[in-house]
Amino acid sequence: MRKFIRFKKIVGITLLSTLLLAGCGKKNTVAVQEQDVQTVSSDYTLDESNSGASVSSEYGELIGTAEGGETGVTLTAANPTEFLNALIGVYKYEKCSLDGQDGFIVIENDPEAGGIAIGDYFDAEKQSYRFVGYDFYCTKMEGNRIYMEYPETVYDDDTAVYSYYIFEVTNEGISVYFSYDSFDAAQLIYTARKAN
Repeated sequence: MRKFIRFKKIVGITLLSTLLLAGCGKKNTVAVQEQDVQTVSSDYTLDESNSGASVSSEYGELIGTAEGGETGVTLTAANPTEFLNALIGVYKYEKCSLDGQDGFIVIENDPEAGGIAIGDYFDAEKQSYRFVGYDFYCTKMEGNRIYMEYPETVYDDDTAVYSYYIFEVTNEGISVYFSYDSFDAAQLIYTARKAN
């Protein structure tokens, strides 16, 4: 009987040791994108974006609404790529309600990603940013609004934690709404106006 108990202890210790050693070599890393300030390197300057790029009608166009004094615009676009392509340029905002920061919305073609990038930068050199999203993050369009699910945190197993942005095109520029929870909970954080 004593030998049997001793045998059980040895087997238990061996199994425990094996499990511990098997887990030692594995790392469960997480790629995190911080909400407030991030750093990237880029050759972008504010002047480069003001080269007067025109919008082709094949990508949709912005039509100001003068009827009834409405502040919205009509955007003729069949998909998020066309929607954002019609807005390519640099937009400046002041005093974001999340953190009081000033910054720029930059919408531009991104050949590396294969789409249209939309980034919220705190400086004209694109060194620090709140987010950099793409047309393929956009899940729907409604009138003058486009909805983007932004992956705040992406895990090794490709699951992600999302935040929610709504970009509303108005005669004044682009109003940006944000929520950590859902599109329905999104609140206006700033309106960015076209930079001259």
